[in-house]
Amino acid sequence: MKTILALSLTLAVLTVAHAQNSGSLDEVLRKRDAVLTQILESTRNQYKQGTGTDDQVTDATIRLYAFRRDSAKTPPERIQWQERIVVIEKENLASTTQRVKLGSATQLDEMLTEERVLAAEQKLLELRLAK
Repeated sequence: MKTILALSLTLAVLTVAHAQNSGSLDEVLRKRDAVLTQILESTRNQYKQGTGTDDQVTDATIRLYAFRRDSAKTPPERIQWQERIVVIEKENLASTTQRVKLGSATQLDEMLTEERVLAAEQKLLELRLAK
């Protein structure tokens, strides 16, 4: 009888602890999403005002999308966020290629940007295979 009571008490304590941890994790995820969204909005506003760069907007966007991918609950959601990341990275590569032609970026910049596209595509393929 004592063993059953002890096991019941332990189970109750673990259930409450798990619920508290889940609640705090959900709260952290919500706050982090809100902060990353604010960062992106602020970066976009700075870009529109001429005080920010398109690279800063791209980085803020990727950061938000990667967070949403990593915190997504299902594989299809993760894939959707990664597909968005691939699109952003490809747009960034096109922009960098144009800047190379204009002389405001280097071949190294273009190669680094291309590597980011390939890394994003690799991640997408890995997510699709794991599905």
